[in-house]
Amino acid sequence: MNYNTVRTMLDTQLATVSGLPPLYTENTRATPTNGSPWARATLLPAEPNALGVGPNGIDEHQGLYQIDLFYPQDYGTADANAMAALVMAALPRGFIVRSGTDNVQVTKSFQMTAYQQGNQWYCVPVSLRWTSYHSASA
Repeated sequence: MNYNTVRTMLDTQLATVSGLPPLYTENTRATPTNGSPWARATLLPAEPNALGVGPNGIDEHQGLYQIDLFYPQDYGTADANAMAALVMAALPRGFIVRSGTDNVQVTKSFQMTAYQQGNQWYCVPVSLRWTSYHSASA
């Protein structure tokens, strides 16, 4: 499994969130409509850990998956926070995303501190810690 597989699996699960604003994935041009919410997903892989050596060794892959929820500025926090809660409900701690023989487990999901971007957007980030185990020979 490679990191693009992890990204695709998490993006696919994220897309199941009811009412999710238009989602812009990594390295795609974001052209949000002024005044309309939108979301951006980013995979942040960490260095893998070797849990065993030799032909049957296992590697632990882990990292963060961050979903930034952008809402128009100056309209309060209720809508953005409600969407953050729906995202965390779709990818809760302990949830395993499966695709064929590949598995990615969410080990933690949490809402981070909101911030303003420019004078147009209020952003609420949701961050997920994920882990996946793979044969070192694969």
